[in-house]
This record gives sequence, C-alpha cells and structure tokens, in this order.
Amino acid sequence: MEFIVTLVIFLITYAIIVSEKINRSVIVMVGGLLIVALGILSWDKAIREYVDWNTIFLLIGMMITVSIAGRSGMFEYVGVKLAKVCKGKPLAIAMAWGVLTAFVSMFLDNVTAILLLAPITLSITHKLKISPYPFLLIQVFLSNIGGTATIVGDPPNIMISQQVGFGFVEFAKVMLPLVLIIIVVSLVICRIMFKKNLSVFTQEAIDEVMKMDEKEFIKDRKLMNISIVVIIVLIAGFIFGEHIGISPALLSILTAFTMLLFASLKSEEIIEAAYTSVDWTSIFFFMGLFILTGALEEVGVLKIIATFIIDITNGDLTKAYTAIMWFSAVLSGFIDNIPFVSTMIPVLKDVVPEYGANADVLWYALAAGACLGGNLTILGASANVIAVGIAKKDGIQISYLDFLKKGFFITIFSIVISYIYLYIYFLL
Repeated sequence: MEFIVTLVIFLITYAIIVSEKINRSVIVMVGGLLIVALGILSWDKAIREYVDWNTIFLLIGMMITVSIAGRSGMFEYVGVKLAKVCKGKPLAIAMAWGVLTAFVSMFLDNVTAILLLAPITLSITHKLKISPYPFLLIQVFLSNIGGTATIVGDPPNIMISQQVGFGFVEFAKVMLPLVLIIIVVSLVICRIMFKKNLSVFTQEAIDEVMKMDEKEFIKDRKLMNISIVVIIVLIAGFIFGEHIGISPALLSILTAFTMLLFASLKSEEIIEAAYTSVDWTSIFFFMGLFILTGALEEVGVLKIIATFIIDITNGDLTKAYTAIMWFSAVLSGFIDNIPFVSTMIPVLKDVVPEYGANADVLWYALAAGACLGGNLTILGASANVIAVGIAKKDGIQISYLDFLKKGFFITIFSIVISYIYLYIYFLL
C-alpha cells in the first residue's frame, strides 16, 4: 500500500510541477511533507539521510556571495566594457556576451549568471534600439552549456557530485573540453539563426553604446576589489580544495560569511540584502525533492527502475550509456532537469556497480543529458524560466513553441557531440 501511495503522490506532484499551475517549491514541499505525515518516511530519517545538506549549503553560499559582489557593480562594469570592446555591434556583442555568460555559469551557476547579466542585456539593447530577444536566448543557451562544465555550474551537477563524490578538477577534466567544443558549435548555430535579428542597427545607436562610461556602473570600488579577490580564492578553492579535504559546500558557505564579514564593516543594509537574496523558493524545492525521492527509494520504486534498466540493456554498458544519455536529454527538455536528476541519482547508484569498469560514464551521461537537454524547451531549466520572465517584464514575449524551434537545434547538436565525446573518452 505504501508503494502505491508514494508513487501516486510523486506522480501528482510531478504533473503539477510541469503544469506550472502552483508554485513548484510549494507543491513539492507539500508532497514531501505529506509522505512524512502518512508515516511512509520518518521525519528524522528524511532530514538526516535524504536531504543533501551539502547541496543546500553550497547553493546558499553561492547566492550570498554573488549578491554581495553584485552590489559593487562589477558585473555591469564588465558587461558595458565588453560591449564597447565589440565596437557596439549587436552581432559581436551577442556572441561575446554568450561566451561571458558561459564562463560565469561555470563558476557561479547558470541561474545566477542569467540574473546578473540579463538586466545589462536589456540596458544595452535599449541603447541599440533593437529587441533583446536574440541576446537573451543566446545567453540562456550558453548559460546551460557553460554550466555543464563544472560541479558548481548547474544544480544537476551539484547534486550528482555531492552524491557520487566527484571533485571539481576530476569533473572539469572530463567535461570542460567537451563544453568548449559545444560552445564553438553553438555560437556558429546562433549566428546563423539570429543573423537577421542582429544585423539591423544604426550608427547613431552604436554611438550611444560607445558613449557609455563603464566606470559609472561601479557603485563601490572597494567592495568590487574585495569581491574579485574573494571570488578568485573561491574558484581556486574549488580546484584545489579536494586535495586538502575541503568540500565545495564548506568553501561556498565560508566564502559567503567572509563576504558578510567585510560587508558588516560597511553597512547593515548590505547584510540584510544578502540574506533576502537567498532564493528560498529553490532551496525548499530541493529539500522537498530530496524527501520525495528518498521515499521512492524507501518503498522500492527506484530499485524496480534500476532493475528494468539493467534488464533492457542486458548488462551492456554501451547500451546503458546510450539509453541514459538520450533518455536524460529528452526528459530534461520537457520537465525541469532538477527533479529528473534528483530521481535518477539513487537509481544510478543501484545500477552503476553492475557495469564494472568505466561505469562512471553513466554519471557523466546523466549530467550532460540533463544540463544540455535543458536547452530544448522553456521548462527544461530554471535559467530558461527566469530569462523568459525577464523578457516578459520588458514587453518581449518568448513563446514555448518559439523557444523549442531555436532550442531544438542547439540541443541536438550538443547531445550528439556529447555522446561521441564521452563514448571515445570512456568506452574506446
């Protein structure tokens, strides 16, 4: 009976998440707490064993750090400076910002990258008197691609690395070369898709951009200098921390409170703003998902799925790799990749030992499929939803179908390249 009740609650919760009729963090917490209230999973076990506090603290730490750094104006400064380096030409700006977004997404996660850079995009496109539509879509696509490169770049990677134990360098050594290839290919595709949109501009508009003074965007130079040093130290910590036993979660929260310490010497207002900048919607969404998937594991649903995967692939690693890569990409395109990956992690933990040597390819297939598949539709990744929301506030409507038309080509090329690359890396 517990098996059926758990499965029904999970499927209903999933369906409501996809429908977007109710706030996703609310419905997923209601689903998780209902599981506990019915006695299917004890509260103590849910909190101690299934909620991944490493992921939670990593996210909170990054949100606080980026919030404080953003108050210095450093991100606006970089965006305007880059636009002027591109001589104010829309096509060049769009490509350059795409690369910048990808790079930022590698270290500050793709959602943060969009929240930071999209407002600057709107400012520059207003100066150029052209639609921000192609700029925002290019940024979204590149944010999801860039976030695939590291364990902190995209929530699915954060979840996978915390559960499996991948270090920052270990993960990046596999994924970064792949992501760099995909970035180049995606820029070519975006150039073809958006060339007409980005070719209509006037010299007068370009002159407006070139007159902008990037220094005017610096709100607090001292805070900016401190932020730059702290973020560099944080990135270095991600790279070398695994060798001295410091986890990304500890580094993230330590960096956040180091920034808060500096901020406390300047103004209590900065601290209050930093605390309110934490996206509690996402935090509670993760917590609810951890409880829900923990219940699925507890009643044996995930064991059945794991056995099914082994049976249909006949224990063949190549077949399992192919199934997980494409299954992840397609499903993550139509439902948010976070709940999908949350469900698949405990399944793979059961499956991977059955495939012997090189079975880590299955984890990388899940990461690549989930992160890159997120470019398929608006619902595929949180960064997509945020960017579309920002565009709507500016009067730009990006429809589900329009996003799908553009995202389809980026996604297909990305997944094909990933499939070939990881196959060669692990299985040849």
